[in-house]
Amino acid sequence: MDNKSDKGASGNRWRRFLILAILFALVVIVIKPFGCANRMFFWPDRGTYTGKDEMPFEVRDVYFKSEDGTKLHAWFCRAKGEKVKGAVFHLHGNAQNLTSHVRLVSWLPLKGYHVFAWDYRGYGKSEGSPTKSGLVKDTRAALEAFLNLPEIKDRNIPLIVFGQSLGAAYGGWIASEHPDAFDAVILDAPFTSHQGIAIDALQRNPVTWILSWPLGWLLVSSGQDPVECVKKIRVPVLVIHGKADHVIPHKMGVKVYKAANEPKEFLSHSGGHLFFDSETEKRRVHKGILDFLDKHF
Repeated sequence: MDNKSDKGASGNRWRRFLILAILFALVVIVIKPFGCANRMFFWPDRGTYTGKDEMPFEVRDVYFKSEDGTKLHAWFCRAKGEKVKGAVFHLHGNAQNLTSHVRLVSWLPLKGYHVFAWDYRGYGKSEGSPTKSGLVKDTRAALEAFLNLPEIKDRNIPLIVFGQSLGAAYGGWIASEHPDAFDAVILDAPFTSHQGIAIDALQRNPVTWILSWPLGWLLVSSGQDPVECVKKIRVPVLVIHGKADHVIPHKMGVKVYKAANEPKEFLSHSGGHLFFDSETEKRRVHKGILDFLDKHF
């Protein structure tokens, strides 16, 4: 009797394993050719959310080519006032385009900082379709375009990379790859790694949670991961993260901060993913950013 029960239980386990293996294989076969990883990280559109004439400072279009010839678009937002305190190389999040995300940094030109806000391939007026390898090429080309702007080239002003969400990954990476390019790094709502945030997202879905780890590791490649890149950065680092962030968990920002070298600061707020839950919190974080910059320059 016991032997039959053992055999039955063993058979059930094998059947469950076989079903999971078949399900996993089907999921990979079906979704991998359609760029599941790209859809997870890139949600671009071509809409216009904010016009240049709506900005309270001078804005001009900048066009440049990526390493493979893809034409990319940027806005150069000129600092207001006679004294320029620095220039910001901005990398935005994974959805919409720069005309939406520029609102998150539009306060900086009013405080004396130039802002170079640019779109990845497939976003806004930038040509092509987004991919992880394409974004690597685009970021290198954008940095070159930024450094060769007449307002930047041969000017003795601090240069700051400011990456938000997905942009924090590539902002941290470009700062680690070009250690002499920037004087400070700001990472707002960074994830720890591409695979880590993919697994986190898959675990929230009742359909994919059981396969989240193998799917995350199989479908998403490593590289340009903030928790590793910050270890190579030798200039001051500021990490910002909202405690109510349901897109990229606050704990990921903490891990990135802990991995960074000194001097470093962590600025936590009560809001969510790239938004504040009150004007008081927004003013506090903006002041924290300015204090961080003033401290080091």
